[in-house]
Amino acid sequence: GFGLLRHLNSRTGPDLAARGIPQIGFNYLGRFPMGGDAPWDAAPGHDFALDDADEGLPMAHAVEVNAAAHEGPHGLTLSATWTWAGNALPGPWVHDLAREWFTMLRAVVTHAGRPDAGGLTPSDVPLAQVSQADLDTFESQLGALL
Repeated sequence: GFGLLRHLNSRTGPDLAARGIPQIGFNYLGRFPMGGDAPWDAAPGHDFALDDADEGLPMAHAVEVNAAAHEGPHGLTLSATWTWAGNALPGPWVHDLAREWFTMLRAVVTHAGRPDAGGLTPSDVPLAQVSQADLDTFESQLGALL
């Protein structure tokens, strides 16, 4: 998303260019099946892993996070590989950042599991051309819309 908005969108590009290069890059690589009858899978006896970057490669960001969701026999899990410029940031600082990130993700998952969490947003129903206030009004009159 950021690269498209920064480099290919004439309306947002200049504003994002003026803000400089982000210090943290995040890539969500997608959802991958593990085991079972998937069209492809990790080699038997090996977990899906993200390879560490070559130390000789330049980094686009001071911290880079590559995350992927894995469908396995015990449900969906998320893995994230954190890479950072050791000459720019101390390892303990990045480890603390990663721990805090996972703490926040667990809080989001806990919240999302509540029966009163969620609801429609205008992006869920773009053809209806309604605002969030409209959806909130509908829900207050009709009950949960989902």
